Formats: sequence, structure tokens, C-alpha cells
Amino acid sequence: MIILFQVLISRFIGKFKALPTLIAGTAILSLSMIIGGLAHGFVFGGLLVACSVIIFAVGEMTASPKSQEYVASFAPPDKAAMFMGYYFVSMALGNLFGGLLSGWLYQSLAVDLANPMMMWTVIALLGFITCIALYIFNRTLVNDIEQQQAFQLSQSSE
Repeated sequence: MIILFQVLISRFIGKFKALPTLIAGTAILSLSMIIGGLAHGFVFGGLLVACSVIIFAVGEMTASPKSQEYVASFAPPDKAAMFMGYYFVSMALGNLFGGLLSGWLYQSLAVDLANPMMMWTVIALLGFITCIALYIFNRTLVNDIEQQQAFQLSQSSE
């Protein structure tokens, strides 16, 4: 999917602002988790899993390019490298804790409780919570950062 459609999807999402696209991509990723979880109870569950992977790839191709653009959009020019560094640290921590959490969820919910749908629902809920957190962060803290930048520019020009 990524090899075949990344350029096409990148051109399409290039027309939109970073945050709404990032939130939409994350929501698509979360939706794919729920669809994948539903596959457990279907006769053609493998087909549903394949559809889930395709939807996940679309969400990834939508969200991933816009995440760096979003961080760069509110980073002060003199601190852009620091902001991007924090972005990459957050990605590394997400990969670390995501691996630990998914292993624990798989063992506790999918294996011990024999309920894989619950595992995928928890993962999807984390994605939807991330969408809400991104929106709140943008509405509160990004405005404060931009106000501080404007204040610093006015102080330096005087």
C-alpha cells in the first residue's frame, strides 16, 4: 500500500492543514484497530484483517508526514531543532512503551481472557484519546507558544 499509494496520498493531504490531517490520520488508524478486532468473530476474518491493514496503511500515510509539519508549524525559528528533537524523543518513547503495552494487552486480554476484541478496542481508544489530546493541545498550549513568540519578537525589535 505504501509503495503504491504514498505519493498519491501525500499529494492529496498536502492541500490540508497539518493538525486536522494529523487528527484524521490518527482516527483512521484507530478505526482500523477496531475493524481488525472484529475479525475474530467472522468466518472471513482474514479478509477483514487484510482490509484493516489497508485502512491502517492509509491512516499511517495520512498522519505520519503531517506530524513533523505540525511540530515545525509552531516551533520558534531559533528553537526548531529543539522542538524536532523532542518530537523524535516522543516517537522513541511511544515505540518503547507501545511495544510493552501491546505485549501486556495481548497476554492479559487476548490470551488470558480470550477476548482479542477488547485488546484492539483499548488500542483504538488510545488513538481516539490522542486525537482529543492533540486538539486540546493545539487550542491551549500552541496559542500560548505563539503569543510568547509574538511578545519576544516585539521585545527584540524595540
